Amino acid sequence: GLFTNPSGFVANGSVLVTYDRAAIRLWDWASQTQIREFALDNSIVKTAISRDGQLLALANSDGTVSFLRTSDGTVVHRLTIGKTTGIRFTPDGTGFLSYGEDGAVRQWGVPR
Repeated sequence: GLFTNPSGFVANGSVLVTYDRAAIRLWDWASQTQIREFALDNSIVKTAISRDGQLLALANSDGTVSFLRTSDGTVVHRLTIGKTTGIRFTPDGTGFLSYGEDGAVRQWGVPR
């Protein structure tokens, strides 16, 4: 299909995030056209997008989470949180959750 590894929508449903080993892509959902693409190495295991669409969180295989601005792909912060099987921003956008390989769910603050 058109979308590989769909990761999530911006809160208003207008933008979809997908990823593969080469890149993260932002798509306009209505027209199904690509808006942006950010090149990646192959260590990304999960992604999440903030409700306002301004930040992407990328969980890496080395136990770090990188936060990128969606406007230009700049990494604005990196946290070491340990191996994770999933990440999600909280509904209010002030935090994010990580799901560890140990089965634990942890909450973290979102760097801005």
